[in-house]
Amino acid sequence: MKQYLKENPFTGGEKNIASALEYLTICYLEDHPVSSEPIKVIEEEMEPYYENIPLDISNQLFNRVYSLCRAYEETAFREGLLVGLHLYSEICNL
Repeated sequence: MKQYLKENPFTGGEKNIASALEYLTICYLEDHPVSSEPIKVIEEEMEPYYENIPLDISNQLFNRVYSLCRAYEETAFREGLLVGLHLYSEICNL
């Protein structure tokens, strides 16, 4: 496996990403946007706050909140993958 990986290095494809983990994270999140009833409810509850402030500030706040959510989502996905790899390793060593 190590020889194969050495002969076939990861390039990140068109996304120009150096890490396979980062590549998997980006591809997964692009193809599987998170949406659920609790998220929709929170978005609806937040709407009045955005409407009561100037548009430029509303846009900035919206972008910050969603950037924060995306960062949490990316971190959770990466951690989940790492936990899965550790679980696989433990099972193989039984």
